[in-house]
Formats: sequence, C-alpha cells, structure tokens
Amino acid sequence: MIGVAVTSLFYHHIEVALKKPFTGLGNVLAGIHFILMNVSVAGATWLLMLAGYTGGKALQPTQVGGLGITSPAQVHPLIAGYVEPIVYFIVALCVGLLAGGLGYVLTYLRVWSRS
Repeated sequence: MIGVAVTSLFYHHIEVALKKPFTGLGNVLAGIHFILMNVSVAGATWLLMLAGYTGGKALQPTQVGGLGITSPAQVHPLIAGYVEPIVYFIVALCVGLLAGGLGYVLTYLRVWSRS
C-alpha cells in the first residue's frame, strides 16, 4: 500500500509539479508498472491468504471441520503448491517496478534536458 502511494508521488511530481506529462515509451512503461504492480500484489496476497487458510484449517480438529493434523511439518505438503505461483506474482511485481522506475527516469531525463 505504501509503495503505491510513494510511486504516485513520483508521477505527481513529474506531471503536476513539473507540468510534463508522460508520453511515448515513458507512458507505456508507466502503464506496465501500474498493471503489473496492482495485479501482482493482489494475486500474491490472495494466494498467501489461501495458503494460510489451508494450513490453519489443516491444523484444526476434525470436530470443527479441520483435518486434525497435529504437526506443522505435515502441513507443508498441503501449502507447497502455493509457493511457485506466489513467486511468479512477485517476479511480475519486480518487472512492473523496474518498468515504472525506468519510465520515471526516462521521463525525468526528457524533462531535465528540455529545461
């Protein structure tokens, strides 16, 4: 959440404070940043919640609908399938952040060279 707010300050600084809109490649990179960052954060968060729910439910007694597992080591195989998709979301997040950073730098250098 804080990352989204901080990146919006960067975009606000360039477009509002410096009065130079993102155009061309900078605009494309900003769009990639926005989409990948938001989708990746939501996807990774949901998978982490689901893995936590799955593990927590497995540790509950069978009387309340759990699996009755008593050892956390037995839960690991149940949640292991969530690890790889979470990693893919995190990689996509990093790609989005790098695209946004590159777009910001390119736009800032364009603005700087014209002033």
